[in-house]
Amino acid sequence: MSPDPDPNQALDLRDEVDWTGGTRVQSDSSEGAAARGCWHCVDAISALLALSTRASFARVHALFAEPLQASPQVLLTGLLQGGAAAGSPDETPMQQELLEALFPLFLGGDSPGSAALLQRLWALQPAAIMRAMAQLHAAQPQSLLRVLDLAQSFGALKEALQLPYFSFTLDLATVAQRKDLIQLEPWLQERLRSDTAEYDFVRACLGYLREKLLGAQASSSYPNPKTLTLTLTLTFPRALALALTLTQPS
Repeated sequence: MSPDPDPNQALDLRDEVDWTGGTRVQSDSSEGAAARGCWHCVDAISALLALSTRASFARVHALFAEPLQASPQVLLTGLLQGGAAAGSPDETPMQQELLEALFPLFLGGDSPGSAALLQRLWALQPAAIMRAMAQLHAAQPQSLLRVLDLAQSFGALKEALQLPYFSFTLDLATVAQRKDLIQLEPWLQERLRSDTAEYDFVRACLGYLREKLLGAQASSSYPNPKTLTLTLTLTFPRALALALTLTQPS
């Protein structure tokens, strides 16, 4: 069995190489001007992602350590330009891991130029950003209001509420209702009508009720836990009861 190819030999990343050909990473930041030439080349990033599935994952990952630290905006943009669609079968584990590390740097809104960057990335791969918002919520539940603001800024609240991450969408729908952005009960009824044969969304709703009413009433995601509790105790059981009635044979 032949040994794994050396990533450094398979793809020469030296500065002496002419990286001006091929597709260029979209960048308008000062960080982009400072990044090494190879990281502006979408073809180089794509080649490394492909190589990571055939060579040593750790050795290819080490090559990405430099832009991950020094030029994360350039790398993030290049991954969305040159990588597969987020969530598709062609997305490599390397791409997914790098995106999970990079997106939180900008979704929080603290990084200079993050708003302009996210708008540019949304035009490239909106699904990647919506997945990243759900992942940010899972890691930092207190970020929910920020995530809601992002969804609105992209004009994508409706799309975000259809994601298959039920804990995220239920939290997002509840806080959106509190801000009069949606009507929670009609939204719940629509999701329940389109539930799977295994009742995945029903199970998620029941688990969500149990978590919020018994274990997380003081969540920092909500300024007023009593309002949340009242909404849950009135709206969720009513929607669930109606859905159960509709699924019963006549």
